[in-house]
Formats: sequence, C-alpha cells, structure tokens
Amino acid sequence: MLKGPWFAKMDMLCTSTPADIHYILSKNFPNYPKGDKFHEIFDILGEGVSNIDGDIWEFHRRTLMHLLNHPSFHSLVKKTIWNKVEKGLLPVLDNISIQGVEADLQDIFQRFSFDIICESVFDYDPQSLSLDLPYIPCEKALSHAEEAIFVRHIMREVFWKLQRLLRIGSEKKLSDAWKDIDQFIGRDTTSSTLSWFFYLVAKNPTAQEKIREELETQLNKETGGKCNDLRAIELSNLVYLHGGLCEALRLYPAVPFQHKAPIQPDMLPSGHQVDRNTSIILCFYVMGRIESVWGKDCLEFKPEKVVRYRRWDRTSTIL
Repeated sequence: MLKGPWFAKMDMLCTSTPADIHYILSKNFPNYPKGDKFHEIFDILGEGVSNIDGDIWEFHRRTLMHLLNHPSFHSLVKKTIWNKVEKGLLPVLDNISIQGVEADLQDIFQRFSFDIICESVFDYDPQSLSLDLPYIPCEKALSHAEEAIFVRHIMREVFWKLQRLLRIGSEKKLSDAWKDIDQFIGRDTTSSTLSWFFYLVAKNPTAQEKIREELETQLNKETGGKCNDLRAIELSNLVYLHGGLCEALRLYPAVPFQHKAPIQPDMLPSGHQVDRNTSIILCFYVMGRIESVWGKDCLEFKPEKVVRYRRWDRTSTIL
C-alpha cells in the first residue's frame, strides 16, 4: 500500500496476490470498475471495450464475443493469417536470412499482426510487412501512444498534464499520434507475445526441439508424410506448443498490470482495506513469478507445466 497526501487522494495498492485478483476480477467484480483515473490515462482509447465500465462495457463485450466466436470470422482470420505468413512473413524472414543482417523481431511481428487485424476487420491490407518494411504512420503512431501512456503511469499527474498543455515531451508525441490513429486504426497484443515466445524458445534449445518434434509428428499423422503443409495440422493437438505460448504469457504477460478502483469501501482477501480514493494495480507480471504459486522453478520457461495440466483436464486452461 502506497500512501499519498490526504488531500491528494493518491493512495495506491499494488497487489499480485491471486486471491485478491480473483476477488476483484470475479467474485466482487461489480464493485471494481476501471475508474475515472484509468479513463483519463487511457483517453486515447475513447469509448472502446478496453476503456469503459458498466452496461456499455457489457454491451460491447457481448458484441465482441459474438464476432470472435462466429465460425465465419474464425475461417476469415485463419485464411488471412496463412496468406500473410506465405506472402509476407516468410519472404521477409528469408530476405533477412539471405542478407545476413540483424532484424528487430518485435517490429516484424507488430507489422505481421497489424496487417492481419486491418485485413480481418477493415478488409484492407496496409502491407506494412513487405520486403522494404515501409514506414506506416499509424503503426508507428501506436508505438508512440503506448510510450506516452507508460510515462503517465510513472510521472506525477500534474507534470504530464502540464506537458499536454504545453504540447511538449511524450504528450506532444501522443497528441500527434492520436491524429494518425484516428485516421486509421488497428492493433493488438499478439506481437508482444510472439516476440517473447521466440526469445524464450531461442534461449531454450530443448523446448525448441520438442516443439519441432511435435509439429513433425502431427504433420506425419495428418498427411501420412505426403506433404509439409502445416495447415493440415489440427491446432488443438499441438499441446507442447500451446504450453510454450502459455509460459510466455505467464513470464511476460502482454498486459502486465491493470487498474481498478472500488465503488464502495471493501476488505480484500489479503486483509487490505480499500475505498474510493484507492487506486488498485493488479500486477499480473509479478503474479506469474510467485514461487508459492508456480514452484521453485517459477522463473524458468517450462512448457511441461501446462502440458501436465492439460493432460489432467483437457477442457481447462491455465491462464
């Protein structure tokens, strides 16, 4: 618990206790909206599902889930992804390999996911993932916006608001980025997860080899060794690969923390008293590294953890 001056209403509770997080996100969810401070920090998100509470949030969530669960949308996304892999990602990676140059893998994955989202949602391919890696104003503007939002978390409110008023520093970047984003929008957290996943796999050759073995086994099973088309593999059968992605999310969650603010005074399972003046930060990054939850090897990348869990209950997920 971080106590601010009584007149500033700046009390902040940072928690990574699983019981607290379950209580806030599930058991007593109605009492913990994102709060006005969240809306102000993330004002660039407007009235989207990530930035609202209450009935409007519920309406947006139902609409979004209906879209995401629709079979036609699944088919569209699958087709779009494979098309972008074959015509965008693989040619770019081949070209980098042939030239023998270093490349920013996260930038490549950002372009990859940006193109897929734009094509799936807006029916427009900006082709940011092509051999010349062109400059796309909106794609870069999103990175500047993320940087400014992060600064708002670590800088006192009065200072970043002064920057906004004077149009200097990170707030000027955010203001300029906002214009580009409003002209053309689309972004998600896929690129961050993919970047950390490949980083972890590269650091763990044993896991890398097991993933390759699983892919080859499933490919031979589905095609009888007649072809090398990975689209023939049923994704739900890639248990070890799924475990690796879950481990990447555990160690490096794409959304490492979340804001909450209680409507009514409450007592959390950890024993902390909170009220309307308390900003609560749910620290998912820390929770994924707690020894009492994940064991003594909590800082190690081990897809086997999720594999064991799925074999025990194939209908559940660990995160």
